[in-house]
Amino acid sequence: MKKLRILTPVIAIVFALMACAQKPTFPSLNNQNGITTVYISKAMLAMAGKSNILNGVPVKDIDKLESVEVITAENQSVSQKIQDAMSEYTRNNPDLEILLQVNEKDNNVKIYGKPIAGSSNFSVMIIHVSESNENVLVVMKGVISPSTMENLNI
Repeated sequence: MKKLRILTPVIAIVFALMACAQKPTFPSLNNQNGITTVYISKAMLAMAGKSNILNGVPVKDIDKLESVEVITAENQSVSQKIQDAMSEYTRNNPDLEILLQVNEKDNNVKIYGKPIAGSSNFSVMIIHVSESNENVLVVMKGVISPSTMENLNI
C-alpha cells in the first residue's frame, strides 16, 4: 500500500509531462476552417533521420528535434488569425529573439529563436512567412544548434 501511495504521484507526473510535450504551440489555430496544421513528432523525425534522405536531399541531425509544426493559411481572412496568434505568442514569450527579418512590400519573413541560457543553441525556432494573402509558420522544438540548422538545409 505504501508503494502505491508513492507510485501514484510519480505516474501522474509522468503523464502530465507527456501531455505537455505533445501540446501544440498554437492550439487556437487547430481545427480552423482555412488553416492547415501539421505536427511531426520526435518518433517520425527519428525515422526520417535514419533514412538520411528527405525529398532527395541528404539530412543529418533531424532526429535531434523534438517536434516540427507547420501551420498554413491561404486566404486573407484566416491568414490574420495566424498573424494574431504569432503576435500573442511573442508578447507571452519575451525571451524569443528575432534572428532574421526581411521585409519587401507585402512579403515578410521573420525567424525567431528562444535561446538556451549559456549556449549558442535554441530550444524553439519559429519561421514566420507572411505574404499578401498567405501566412506560414514553421515551429521547431528541441536542442537546435547552428549546425543542426545547416544540416536541415534551412
